[in-house]
Amino acid sequence: MLHGLIEREEGLKAAALRAADAGDWQGVASMAKELQAVYRAILASGAVPAPESARWEGLLERWTRLEAEAVRKAALGPARAAAAAKASAPEAVLRLSIETAPPAPAPAPVPVSGPAPAQACSPVPAAKSATGVTLADVKGLEAAKQAVMDALVNPVRHPDIYRTLKIKNGKGLLLYGPPGTGKTMFARAVAGELGLPFIYKKMSELKDKYVGESEKNVSRLFEEAQSHKRCVVFLDECESILRKRGNQKINVVEQFLAELDGFGTRRDVQLFLILATNRPWLIDSAVTRSGRIGLAVHVGLPDAETRRAIVSAALEGVPLAPDVDVESIVARTEGYSGAELHHGDGGGVCDEAAMEASRRWVKRREPLRPGDPEWNRVEEVTAADFETALEKVVPVSRKDPEIVRKNREFSLSNAAAGEDGDPEAD
Repeated sequence: MLHGLIEREEGLKAAALRAADAGDWQGVASMAKELQAVYRAILASGAVPAPESARWEGLLERWTRLEAEAVRKAALGPARAAAAAKASAPEAVLRLSIETAPPAPAPAPVPVSGPAPAQACSPVPAAKSATGVTLADVKGLEAAKQAVMDALVNPVRHPDIYRTLKIKNGKGLLLYGPPGTGKTMFARAVAGELGLPFIYKKMSELKDKYVGESEKNVSRLFEEAQSHKRCVVFLDECESILRKRGNQKINVVEQFLAELDGFGTRRDVQLFLILATNRPWLIDSAVTRSGRIGLAVHVGLPDAETRRAIVSAALEGVPLAPDVDVESIVARTEGYSGAELHHGDGGGVCDEAAMEASRRWVKRREPLRPGDPEWNRVEEVTAADFETALEKVVPVSRKDPEIVRKNREFSLSNAAAGEDGDPEAD
């Protein structure tokens, strides 16, 4: 059954490519819809090992987005679709998107002692993302991305270099910053770069009112992660369990540290832990000391260049009225998080502006019938739509200025201590 589904997948991908090359976006949308059904069938078959399921889920998510994009291009009409194709090279994007991610290579063995000689070996290429994103999809934060590449990604891709130079790769990192700045996407991108399964957990869900149960939940978490052998584990809201102990011993922190130190001694398991918090100053310092989660990355509010990249990507291919000025939007959204500019589930400034245009389009179309000359006339997003959106979406810098200030101060104090590699995050 699985073999037949994979053969079906290859045929549909080839058909989607031919349709894209011919400019037949309705055909691309149809192939994308069928491919989604194939991926759901693969995931439901029970024949996919747990570590591989994230890869197929990523492909399902990718083709869902591609279907929506193809439907939008089909609605533009031949002339507008051709112009959009010329501007955004959709065929090239499609070709990249339909490639199936190869299994991640096994990590090279680490010598017990003594320097290992440099070996002539082919470097591991950048893996296709099992999560649907890579660090290239993260706008801005260049210093932070480089720090993650140095500490987590490159040791996996080029183990011989790191063995020769006696550089130990990190166990993980702490992402901190205000809500909506893209910490979850950053973590998914790390998993994408490594080509590994991605496990998401909210640490607040591990808390239990009964004595000893929170500690057991922490142990179960590490057992689940180690069953994958190689994976990225993202632990959100980590301050809920890993708070500073002060003069009182908190058992759940002790349990977490014991588990963290324990998996580091295992050669058959390679886990990458990513912790995330909006309140890094609450985290116990024993968690973030060198040898544990020693790398801290400030994912702050986007600067003007990053906002420009986010807005431009969000509006790519969207029909805009001549009065829309992207630079004006960038200037007026200082203090907005990435999610408040654009979010996959809607709710950002760009999303709300597009929603305003959709309401006008639906209202104009309601008295018409398919085939009417006005049925497919595109409703453009106007500057007035962005005015309405800016009034609706309140930035985190106004909703919670205190948390923005404290995260920035924490970042500056870490930078002064030489522990934080991202002073440009804001």
